[in-house]
Amino acid sequence: MMMITQRQLRPRLRKKKKASFNRKYNESYIKYGFNATGDSQAPSPLCVICGDKLSNGAIKPSKLLWHLESKHPALKDKPAEFFEQKKYEQAGQKQVLTAITSTNAAALKASYIVASCIAKAKKPFTVGEELILPAAKGMCLELLGEAEANKTAQVSLSATTVSRRIGDIAEDIEAQRLERLNESPWYAIQVDKSTDVDNRALLQVYVRYIFQDDVHKDMFCALPLPTNTTGTELKFLNDYMSGKLDWSFCVGICTDGAAAMTGRLSGFTTQVKEVAPEWHSTHCVIHREMLASQKMSPDLNSILSDVVEVINHIKAKALNSHLFEQLCEEMDAEHKRLLLHTEVR
Repeated sequence: MMMITQRQLRPRLRKKKKASFNRKYNESYIKYGFNATGDSQAPSPLCVICGDKLSNGAIKPSKLLWHLESKHPALKDKPAEFFEQKKYEQAGQKQVLTAITSTNAAALKASYIVASCIAKAKKPFTVGEELILPAAKGMCLELLGEAEANKTAQVSLSATTVSRRIGDIAEDIEAQRLERLNESPWYAIQVDKSTDVDNRALLQVYVRYIFQDDVHKDMFCALPLPTNTTGTELKFLNDYMSGKLDWSFCVGICTDGAAAMTGRLSGFTTQVKEVAPEWHSTHCVIHREMLASQKMSPDLNSILSDVVEVINHIKAKALNSHLFEQLCEEMDAEHKRLLLHTEVR
């Protein structure tokens, strides 16, 4: 039979948790070069000379004195008034740093706002530093005073800065658009090739998608084509969309019917058909109207031909355009300029 000792019968005593103890800061500790910071219930000593922050447990005259003698031995005999002055200087530096930080943040935001306005107005990047900044500084000087005018002068609007800001804005807009597209259950694109003022071939892509229970349309990208605008060169769009969008969610592609777009062997739509077999191809509505006008009755076709010939004659010379504009002004016409007729496939 097992014997039970008295030690086993004795109830086990639970170890009591040691209560946390927070030391308090005394105003007399300033003679050691320390000021209180942080929570008032558990303050931390902060050295007014070097800015070192110690733990709450270091609020002891011995530890504070050890820090002063080991880190700042040349100041150990200084009176308490000396450290009081250092405390006020430290507080002033913190306020100045906070003011400078807030001012720099406001100036940075203002720089992005101006860069966005320059991009939307399609103005040269140099207009910010040459025109906008002097004008804004002059207005602030007259209306708000010299101090506010000096703050305006801190806004960086050099040509390189504006260019960098516009690039940052473009990247942010692209990221937001891709986020919306990835959340949409499907999307459709409209593809067209164009030429800019430098005769460079561009592939312009517009996208339609669902966002917040509504259909939105945005410009997706404008990619330069290095050589000719054939179906082979249109692979650059696939390279651009790789890792950003899934072709399987594309349900429609709208084109102008050009061979580079709808070619049976190497056209753009043929290439997309391999990765998104469920999409439907449509023809641009504007081009449909032009195509329909080519098969009109001979009487109407002859009238259209005469109108096109007259328009081309007026637009061929600057003098004819000026005389036509003056004629429209005398007749109080709503429109005063003509557009050249464009043949469509």
